[in-house]
Amino acid sequence: EGMSANGGGSGAGSGGPDWSGLLKWSLAQTDPSGAATPLEQRRQLSEEERRWFYEAMESMVVNEGDQLKQGLLILSQPLDGEGSVDAQR
Repeated sequence: EGMSANGGGSGAGSGGPDWSGLLKWSLAQTDPSGAATPLEQRRQLSEEERRWFYEAMESMVVNEGDQLKQGLLILSQPLDGEGSVDAQR
């Protein structure tokens, strides 16, 4: 059963990530005793699951430097229809 980054058609309804589904799946993979699962008993992810996981993680990562540069660029632009304060007097 594969998961998609947009919720797989269940849950979210807004087209966003199905966080509730991800939490349920994650909890189902967790040992209730808190003990670590030995490596030889861990299930290997399929290529589809691995791709889904990386896409989900990348979609939530924000490059703060790029975001700040974009904000500064927007703030440095004059508002439409406005010139300098002196030109309006």
